[in-house]
Amino acid sequence: MAPFEEVEATFWEAQNKRMMLPPLTADLIAEAERQLGVALPADLIHLLRIQNGGVVAPAWDACPAEPNAWAGDHVPFEHELPLAPGFRAFVERLSPSAGYPG
Repeated sequence: MAPFEEVEATFWEAQNKRMMLPPLTADLIAEAERQLGVALPADLIHLLRIQNGGVVAPAWDACPAEPNAWAGDHVPFEHELPLAPGFRAFVERLSPSAGYPG
């Protein structure tokens, strides 16, 4: 596994601004955590402070997983949604019942 510093430096596809929103704020983090009922991981918040959503660089565009509807060994991870008001409806679709790993 790559050190986080390497991931951090190369995570975003810099030329592609699709799905990127204005910078992350403390209010957006607090609202997301309130809606989800969890504290977001510090590393996720760190990545979203660098860029609030966007296209993930090809080196990081898959997440290892058990066999699933997409592949025998991974789930595609081509973009990271920004934190934005009203994001909960999307997050709720990322559930095991929708085919994502639990």
